[in-house]
Amino acid sequence: MRANRLDAVTELLAEVALISLDDTILTASETVIPTNVGTLDAIHLATATRLAKAGDVDAIMTYDKRLAEGAREHGITVLSPEVDPDDSPDGTAGERAAGELDTGEVDAGEPLR
Repeated sequence: MRANRLDAVTELLAEVALISLDDTILTASETVIPTNVGTLDAIHLATATRLAKAGDVDAIMTYDKRLAEGAREHGITVLSPEVDPDDSPDGTAGERAAGELDTGEVDAGEPLR
């Protein structure tokens, strides 16, 4: 079972694009709304909003409530798929029913290619 999950993760990560951190993103992260997100989350949120405006991303995946709220505030869909509590380090992951997604209220654009 664990091997199947590793294969699924490998397949998923093959579709992930790395974005270079530049001065534009760093500057945007200093004033990104909401201002109550942490430093790294502000960088993630600034990057996501930039990509969403360019039509390059339509959702982010996070379990951080403040980051999720910030993304939704910017019109970005938030995905938080169920995690098996047995697979989380503290055994507490997953508040939703298996397979249920928190997709937020809005969609920001076309899927990432």
